[in-house]
Amino acid sequence: MPRVSWTDDQGRSNYLCMYAHSAPDVLLPDRPTILRIGVNLGAELSMGASAERGRRRYNWSCQFYLTLVSTELSAALPWIVKALGQPCGLDLKALPELPYTLESKEMAAKVDSLWTRLALQQVQQPRTAVGSAYIA
Repeated sequence: MPRVSWTDDQGRSNYLCMYAHSAPDVLLPDRPTILRIGVNLGAELSMGASAERGRRRYNWSCQFYLTLVSTELSAALPWIVKALGQPCGLDLKALPELPYTLESKEMAAKVDSLWTRLALQQVQQPRTAVGSAYIA
């Protein structure tokens, strides 16, 4: 998956992967574009055979998903940078507030999955497909 990466002042690699969680298509042209940003997730897949080889290189202390609508992206990027600068992982109380509400969703793994309220509402709205009874 394409990603943007950089090295922080502690010599750790950080990276973001952004992809569409949902987007309009032929069957659901009115479906909203909802983006998901994976922060420092998936490095273990690109490290190769030796899992220990990359442990010191990557920022393992701050990993999370952020799911939002595209119009919320510009406010989220500086917030993500501040989150990555925290010394001991993601501490939402120590971060400045975003102009929108974040909600946490349970995931099987112990990775924080944060959603903006608008993204969560839009993904939960039933949508009918063109020419069928499909509801997403």
